[in-house]
Amino acid sequence: MTDIGQQVSNHLVAYLEKHEITAAQLAILCGVSESAVSRYISQDRTPSGRAIYRIMNATGMSIQPAVRAKATEAQCENCG
Repeated sequence: MTDIGQQVSNHLVAYLEKHEITAAQLAILCGVSESAVSRYISQDRTPSGRAIYRIMNATGMSIQPAVRAKATEAQCENCG
């Protein structure tokens, strides 16, 4: 698993616990599927730049610069 995947997984687990919500509720908040949230948490899947961007916006996640670059690329693709 990449550093990106580890950061996202740790953040999602902490967010779920802090806000006492389900993975399904978090998925709706982030605009991704419940199965994607589960895979990100278990680190079976690394989120795309677009998914990272959505998670950041929905949860206030801050990330390391290398990860931020990937999320910014996804945002720019959506600007078009």
